[in-house]
Amino acid sequence: MRPRPPGLASERTALAWVRSLIGLIGVGLLVSRGLLVHWPPVPAAVAIAVVGALVLGACYLGERRWIALRRARPAPPRPATIVAITAGAVLVAALGGMVLAR
Repeated sequence: MRPRPPGLASERTALAWVRSLIGLIGVGLLVSRGLLVHWPPVPAAVAIAVVGALVLGACYLGERRWIALRRARPAPPRPATIVAITAGAVLVAALGGMVLAR
């Protein structure tokens, strides 16, 4: 039996992942710039390292999801993946809020 090509729903999901990751990278860069301007150098460097690790982790998980969506019958993402991406996005947003509050 030939594997069936991925449908449009899988393509839309993959594009949504790419869009979300590009947005997360942009917000991470803006937060990093704000941290460098408003915080002392050492805490800013630590916060930027955390933001960078979260963005890289999200990109890794997004790439794994992109590969999974290319299969004939993609499995749904694991709950741990969803929790990790959500927690990372909330942390980046909280850091952004702290920078804007200063």
